[in-house]
Amino acid sequence: MTRDAKYSVLAFASGMVVFALLLLLELEGIDWAGLYRKWFGLALWTTLIFGALAYKYGRSLRGKCLLLFLAMLALHTVVLACYLYSVDKFPNVFFLFFSPLEGGAVAFVLSQWGGGRMSRRDRTDEQAR
Repeated sequence: MTRDAKYSVLAFASGMVVFALLLLLELEGIDWAGLYRKWFGLALWTTLIFGALAYKYGRSLRGKCLLLFLAMLALHTVVLACYLYSVDKFPNVFFLFFSPLEGGAVAFVLSQWGGGRMSRRDRTDEQAR
């Protein structure tokens, strides 16, 4: 099995675990539109920001870069969880304003101190298709 196939299987299995968790919570009677909406917002924000960065820095996430990525993921989760304990939900424009700033800051840290390189497609590969 190639490395890309292993990553694909791992991503699919991770997605199935998340889906099973959401299904289990739904069966337990979680009110997604009410009280737990703020935690859904935290999960969605974290998935979008760190998922996109993991996709773009995928081949570079080894060693020091991976440790920095996981540390920033933990810091992001702790800070926003502490914030959500004190308020009812995120303000409407909170995500739109802070997510590009956070994504840029994490990308800067990964490229400057982690040695990560954003994976890009070569133009010759696109022209050959």
